Amino acid sequence: CATDKKSALKKENVSVLIDDAVFNLNAAKSVGVIPIMFSSKWNYKENSPYPRVKCWGEAVKFIKELEK
Repeated sequence: CATDKKSALKKENVSVLIDDAVFNLNAAKSVGVIPIMFSSKWNYKENSPYPRVKCWGEAVKFIKELEK
């Protein structure tokens, strides 16, 4: 687990980040990575500006739509 998410995302050339923590998604967006919120019991009430998925199947569908 990287403590500096921005640097790790850049170094690994990540294009999409699926995470359950808004602060990680904010970091991703700030470096041009597409952020996707993975719903969890601790963030389901959080008002997030990011697209939200409930399972890995939804995540795959979302990413496939991005590729079109």
